[in-house]
Amino acid sequence: MKKVSIMIVDDHTLIRETWSFLLGKNENFDVVAECGDGERAVELARDKRPDVVLLDINMAPMSGFDVLKMIRKYSPGSKIIGVSMHSQPAYAKKMLRLGAKGYVTKNSPDRKC
Repeated sequence: MKKVSIMIVDDHTLIRETWSFLLGKNENFDVVAECGDGERAVELARDKRPDVVLLDINMAPMSGFDVLKMIRKYSPGSKIIGVSMHSQPAYAKKMLRLGAKGYVTKNSPDRKC
């Protein structure tokens, strides 16, 4: 079975490293790239063509919204999940309207299985 390739884009190093560590523990996932800025994210997406991109929307100088548009252009098969500290519906709606497959807030409550 092919592993799901994942790219993590967040300007907070601790967030990137934590997601990479947690996702890397699952044998079904392969974290193929991680970075902290939009320009590098676009380059990596074009090169790696990940199955899934976890994309922070609050980055500078290039916002996650702009990065999403460019990744969809250069890696149209990548499924993008917007990630943000903002829980306002307008952020999620904009990400989805631009082509993201989902949106999650960093302060989403834990769910016990």
